[in-house]
Order: sequence, then C-alpha cells, then structure tokens
Amino acid sequence: MHTAIPLTVLATALACSLVPAPAQARARVFVASYGNDSNPCTFGSPCKTFQHAHDVVDAGGEVTAIDHQGRHHHEPRRR
Repeated sequence: MHTAIPLTVLATALACSLVPAPAQARARVFVASYGNDSNPCTFGSPCKTFQHAHDVVDAGGEVTAIDHQGRHHHEPRRR
C-alpha cells in the first residue's frame, strides 16, 4: 500500500513525458537559394523557400534572406 502512491506518480510522470512537445518556436529564421526546407532554418542551415520560413517563424518574428554573397536582409512578419 505504501508503494501505490509513488508508483502512481511515476506512471503519471512517464505518461506526461510521452506527450509530444510543440514544435520549437522561432523568432528569427533564415532563407537562401542554396537552402533546403528540411533544414532548421538557421543561418548555418537556411530554408529554401519563403513559404516554409513563413510556416515556421513566430508571429511577429523575422524571416531573413541570405543572398549569394552571404549578406542578409530581413523583414518582420506581419499577421
């Protein structure tokens, strides 16, 4: 009987840890012509398309375009 409560707590904690976490929110993402939409949209691994960058950036976040010379330009996302 004394182990019933700790086992219940352990089972509940385990069940909660199996629930998938929401996708990582991103305040700033990067897009480039040489990118890939399976990338995490970081400066080192940019997205390929603006649509994918738009889909993963936070509301009010920034999509930054990297040109072929490595310079970047950003535009705040408006909703």
